[in-house]
Amino acid sequence: MCPVLKRDASPEVICTVDQIEKRSDTWFSGMAIGSYPHDLAVWGILTRIVGLIEDSVEKSGFGSQRHRETMMNLARCPPLILERLREQRLPEREFLLRWTGG
Repeated sequence: MCPVLKRDASPEVICTVDQIEKRSDTWFSGMAIGSYPHDLAVWGILTRIVGLIEDSVEKSGFGSQRHRETMMNLARCPPLILERLREQRLPEREFLLRWTGG
């Protein structure tokens, strides 16, 4: 299919693309992680991704084709999810641990 500029597209194509864009913009809504404080949500996301990578290594072996595919696919997730978390302006918690002079 040849690329088509919006100005040259039919109203049906424009409507379909608009619907797809609106749906893709709401992919994050309804995720439970959005109800957690920001630091806990980030920790949960990163921990889960590391767990998925470790599962891939356990099942398929380090450096296997499956492991490489898992790494390539999961590498796309953190920036998308963490950016969406940042946009949500989740509540911040007061840090429990502090640096001391000792």
